[in-house]
Formats: sequence, C-alpha cells, structure tokens
Amino acid sequence: MKISYNWIKQYVNTEWSPEKTSELLTDLGLEVEGTEVFQSVKGGLEGIVVGEVLDCTQHPNADRLKLTSVNIGYKEPLTFFGGPCAIESKDHSFFMADAIGKICEKLDVPWVFKSCYDKDCRSSINSFHGIGIEEGLNILREIRQKFKVPVISDFSEAHLAEKTASVCDIIQIPAYLCRQT
Repeated sequence: MKISYNWIKQYVNTEWSPEKTSELLTDLGLEVEGTEVFQSVKGGLEGIVVGEVLDCTQHPNADRLKLTSVNIGYKEPLTFFGGPCAIESKDHSFFMADAIGKICEKLDVPWVFKSCYDKDCRSSINSFHGIGIEEGLNILREIRQKFKVPVISDFSEAHLAEKTASVCDIIQIPAYLCRQT
C-alpha cells in the first residue's frame, strides 16, 4: 500500500523527515519497504510564483463577489487577470479577449486572459461546466497567439496539470484539488 507523507502528518504531529518517519513506522511493526518522491507536476513546484493575499473585502455592488488584493511581486506593475469563468465557445472567448485587450491597452495595464475549459466545481451538476480540455486548450492557444497575451486556466485533476501547463503561461490549482493531494 502507498500512503502520502502529508496524509500521515495530518494524524501525527511531527517534524520528522519522511525517512525518519518510515524508520519509526517500521520499528512499530508497520513495515515500510521504501519511500519515493511523488510529483504530480514534472519538476514539482520549481519556478512557480505564489501570490500573497493581502486582503479580501466584499464587493460594494455584488453579493457574490469579493475584491482581493494580491502581492505577486514587490514594485511589479499591476496586471489584470480576466475573462469568462468558463470557456463557452471560440467566438465568445475571442469577443471577450478583444474587449478586455482594448480596455487594458487604453489604460496601459498589462493583462492575462483567464478562462477555464472545465469548471467542475459548480454547485449544480446541471450547470454549464465548459467545453472540455481539447477544445478549451486549443482556444486558449489561439487567444495567446492572436492577442499576444499570456493565458491562465485551472485544472481539476492532477493528471491534467501537464497538458494544461503545455498551453498556459500560468496554471491555477483550485483549493479543492489542493485538499485532495
């Protein structure tokens, strides 16, 4: 049986290394044959920039929205991330990219097109989830090329990380996926 070191740490409050933990488990009669490093994304988290959430407040005009300030780098220019929550179609995505691009150009703000090919975290199974990975990544690739803009999307299963990363400049890991791994 294979178990996660992080899973064990939920039940055993320890700062021991995986090797030391394996040795102690074996001494207790739970034979550990070996340990291995698992990376759901090749290369692990090398090169990934993590933003720091500075504050999160209720949007003044929308009950379901919050305004969040995120520090992604000291003295870096403000970058706008935007697009439709789920990719509905190529035409709609291109329309949105064109509109956002014009606004950001007018304001002289760099931007990143953000949209997802599969929003499986919707509250209803009957809600629209997106158009799927193949068509969705093709649309993101085309937006990236046509509008000369970085693209971001998230993924809902660890095995989709590499394929998503092959197209997207930034990948978002949803909070519920983080809890699973």
